[in-house]
Amino acid sequence: MEGEDGVSLDISLGMAIDTGGRSLYPVNLYDGNYTHNVVPMWKRAGVYKALYRSTGKTAAEILPTLEAGISAMEKDPAGFFLLNPSNGWGSYRGALAFLREVRDACKRHPKAIVEVSA
Repeated sequence: MEGEDGVSLDISLGMAIDTGGRSLYPVNLYDGNYTHNVVPMWKRAGVYKALYRSTGKTAAEILPTLEAGISAMEKDPAGFFLLNPSNGWGSYRGALAFLREVRDACKRHPKAIVEVSA
């Protein structure tokens, strides 16, 4: 797939907390991954950049895009079903569930920093 080197998208939310020690303490707040095989769906839903090109942004910054993408997918399930990968790895239902999961994590931790590995 275009721009993806691994087999899946890995996205995490984290923060560095000042605990009084010599350096900030990293805290991981969310980890998730999903197959690259649904990139055509991500692009059609308008969430590709929010998922793949958001390292360093806050969760709050990508939240509106995720919300809009979820809405787009919910409004046209038949159109997105057409983009189900032929190899069976990934699906409309799985892609939508993953987006909802990431959205919910962003809502819980809006100040968290996004890190992406693809």
